[in-house]
Amino acid sequence: MKVIVVSTSYPRRDSPSNGIFIHRQIKALQKLGVECHVLQPVNWFPPLGLHIFHPTWKKGYNYSKTLYDELDGVRIHHPRIFRKMPSRFFQEDPWEQMGNALAKYIRKNKSLRHADLLYTHFLCYEGFAGTAIKRKLQMPLISIARGDDVHAWPEEKPVLRKYLKVVFKEADMILSNSKRLGTDARKWMDAENIREVHTVYNGVEYETFYPAANEAEKIKIKKDLDLSPEKKYLLCIATPIKLKGWLELFDAIQNIGDAFNNWEVIAVAPEIAYKEAIDLKAESHQRDLRNKINHLGKMTPEKVALLMRSSDAFVVPSHNEGMSNALLEAMASGLPVIATDVGGHAEVITHMKEGFLVPPANTQELQHAILKIISDENLRTSMGIAGRNKMLNLGDYKQNAEKLYNLFFALLQDIGGKKK
Repeated sequence: MKVIVVSTSYPRRDSPSNGIFIHRQIKALQKLGVECHVLQPVNWFPPLGLHIFHPTWKKGYNYSKTLYDELDGVRIHHPRIFRKMPSRFFQEDPWEQMGNALAKYIRKNKSLRHADLLYTHFLCYEGFAGTAIKRKLQMPLISIARGDDVHAWPEEKPVLRKYLKVVFKEADMILSNSKRLGTDARKWMDAENIREVHTVYNGVEYETFYPAANEAEKIKIKKDLDLSPEKKYLLCIATPIKLKGWLELFDAIQNIGDAFNNWEVIAVAPEIAYKEAIDLKAESHQRDLRNKINHLGKMTPEKVALLMRSSDAFVVPSHNEGMSNALLEAMASGLPVIATDVGGHAEVITHMKEGFLVPPANTQELQHAILKIISDENLRTSMGIAGRNKMLNLGDYKQNAEKLYNLFFALLQDIGGKKK
């Protein structure tokens, strides 16, 4: 089986954690014998150094220098998307334009033109681009929802609702990375196009995310990471935007006051150029939390695993998620967790067993959960053990890739049967 994967979110040299969950899934598929080719598009730029004469070209050139052509045996292609300029005269839909360009690239590439199916990550925008590819190449299309493409983006940008409806109508199969996200996706479907959404969890890399053997190992890792062995750490990993709940978290820590003195929040958040980005350092300083928030910025996946092994609790205060990969990894690492009751979080957390489930954007409930977890070591221990066991039942990337493979195979069998 040969599969073309379309994703603009994939690890890069300057951002190895970007889309790492997608790469791990694709890598697991390849181990099952599926030949995967990833399409990671880049804006077109002219040769011979001429890219310096236009910001769009320059951006495409600089971006291309960060991309891998191959990663862990996965072949990665970088089709160039030509943008007509000036844009005010050529008002084309950029994602339909991308789909048409990718279809042309696939048709011209001998290693791609006879692929069995197209697998796009995120319904918006890649899924919509995938519908253009399907129409041009008659290639079966599977698209997976991951969270913001169902919860945040369509609510903020009404035009994306049109994208969703096209994907729901034209894709041959719709997936989601949690059951609840699948239910939420169905709410955007037109009554005549209500259809099944199959759930495939990402899984966890057990060989990477596991608990520290004992307190001595935790202390050693803390020292290696230049963390204080005497302090307890509450870890949070998220992009620096309001929807990730950073402000509620900071407000909760401020309200807790002296009871948090022996603790510190480790904030792992890469710098981003989004207009929605917030300055986490400025927000923490404004609340006089200089000694309670440790800003570590961007971290490699290997460093993240060490941070989890040396931390004492984990928090996901997001307003929406499909299923937080960092949450699953923290639970596999034996950490008690606090998570907002959004997306699939209730599918892996029973309140007060593996951790706390709190309403999104609710500082008071978040504050209450943090106080409970930092004040009771026995509770932290029991929750960490329960969370680790829950993750062992969830399955690793290989087990969940097998479920994905079976869905791929069933679809191809069904399509083949209909053609006959």
